[in-house]
Amino acid sequence: MHEIDLKKYKVRSDLVKDFVSTTTINGIKEENEVKYAIVTSFAWIRSYPTIAYSDSYKTDRFQETSVNVGEGLRVYHESVDGKWCFVQAQNYNGWILKEKIAFCEFSQMKDFLKEKDFALVISDYVMLEGELVRMGQRFPIINEALDKFVISFPMPNLSPVVIAILYVFIFVKIIYYFN
Repeated sequence: MHEIDLKKYKVRSDLVKDFVSTTTINGIKEENEVKYAIVTSFAWIRSYPTIAYSDSYKTDRFQETSVNVGEGLRVYHESVDGKWCFVQAQNYNGWILKEKIAFCEFSQMKDFLKEKDFALVISDYVMLEGELVRMGQRFPIINEALDKFVISFPMPNLSPVVIAILYVFIFVKIIYYFN
């Protein structure tokens, strides 16, 4: 693998070939098993499975969009090294670091995303369990007591195909309750 100098303004064509080779395009079958996951840490969706910048620190053309903690994903494919997953978010396809998601069953993802009782982050952002959670994210409410809610919060997998849920207390000042 090549050393990547992030201070350079252009990516060499041989590096792009390396990025493409890590996608395992030839390993994609006519029919592939779709897996499901929930985002556990704010993450970028990228054009290629790499953290290398495409142009400069100010203009990274490999960064397509981002996904927030608690968003659901379809997972279609993994990179050669197993560190990246090709995903479909609500409105975008691309590569995401595997360490940023927790695999789950479709029914678990649906229950998490469609829970009727939920808390909504209304601050610009909050830090929950060391993770950046941005305005607009919602989390299912498990229980409420006085000025606090107990919510489901996605955490990295403890084992494959299981979504680990952590119950955390959140002050009512940073969330709004919908019922």
